[in-house]
Amino acid sequence: MGLLATAVVAASTLIGASPVQAFPFMSPGVDFPPSTTVGETIPAAVSIGNFSTPPDTQSLNIGAINLVPSCSSTMPPQDCTGFVDPGVFQPSLTSTQATGPPSCLGTWTIIEITPGVFRFVPPGGEGSLTLVPGQLCRVEFTVTVVRVPSVDLLPPSPPTTTAQLVCATVTNLPLAVRNCSSTSTAVSPPTPTIATVASPPPVLGGTSTDTATLTAPPGVSVPPSPAPTGTISFQLFGPNNPTCSSPPFNVSVVPVNHFGAPAYFSSSSGPIVSPGTYTWKASYSGDANYLPSGPTPCGDPTETFTVAPSPPSPIGVFRPSNGTWYVRNQTAVQWGASGDIAVPADYDGNVTPDVAVFRPSNGTWYVRNGASVHWGASGDIPVPANYDGNLTDDIAVFRPSNG
Repeated sequence: MGLLATAVVAASTLIGASPVQAFPFMSPGVDFPPSTTVGETIPAAVSIGNFSTPPDTQSLNIGAINLVPSCSSTMPPQDCTGFVDPGVFQPSLTSTQATGPPSCLGTWTIIEITPGVFRFVPPGGEGSLTLVPGQLCRVEFTVTVVRVPSVDLLPPSPPTTTAQLVCATVTNLPLAVRNCSSTSTAVSPPTPTIATVASPPPVLGGTSTDTATLTAPPGVSVPPSPAPTGTISFQLFGPNNPTCSSPPFNVSVVPVNHFGAPAYFSSSSGPIVSPGTYTWKASYSGDANYLPSGPTPCGDPTETFTVAPSPPSPIGVFRPSNGTWYVRNQTAVQWGASGDIAVPADYDGNVTPDVAVFRPSNGTWYVRNGASVHWGASGDIPVPANYDGNLTDDIAVFRPSNG
């Protein structure tokens, strides 16, 4: 019977029609699986029996039959008043799987009369179920497990245990009799799956990001209720750290609020300036309703990339007398004039030095296939370099006159 199995008798009446007095006894019952997982649809049953014994042979008319599928008390009052935990289970709206006497057979209606409390109405309407001694009416239905209960009756969790309480009333006795019984079920959160794909940097000095898609567990609809919370953690390892045992090169954490699309993105790794092999790992933290997932394995092919060293710069000279560039194994290029200063650098981020000159006479930079930029004055020393950590070199001068 689970956590709770004792019938609670609200009020009863002795029937004094015979010298040996006895109790007319009605007992409800509830059957749930001992354990389940969020997202599952499980079988369940409610039963009402007339267990009166001779000399009592009276038929019992059954009134309100209420089920509380999640009750957060080990000693619940009638109908779990004050301890109802709504939204954990959602019973089916009807049931045609009933066994017992004729008044039990047919389609039962299941109505949520208050949040988390469900009324079972017989085929003939409320109050139409009649049981003679020895008769049992059993109503089978299905229940969808929506979320983890708010209170764990058998901590620590997970799983989280909650009680199910069923109460029924006998209406044809001098005083009303309302009996209750209960069982319990342990609810486990399900496990989502996490799938990731890394975006490698285009070249040495570039940045990388990771993308993760969190997929709902089997049986959980999308969008789910409740929605997932928690975080996804992204870690980038490398260079050349095949076991991911050294401290990560980059870490970012993003909040979770949905399953499926759109995917979750890590922050940028920052410039990767050392060649070698890198790998991302991602993991979902889990929350009260969903178990953790991951981390993805170190060396996962979709998470691993190799950054090659930059190709060697070609050998070349700039001849100021005629403004011509002579690059080994390439065609000579005329770009510049007498007095210009050669300032080759990667101004467009394609990992290839660009032909460029700085003209001190007017403080202008002339980049072949690029824009001319006025930056500097006569006497300045051009010092192009990658000062901001992106993929391109920056135009800059040093002015000796003022340091």
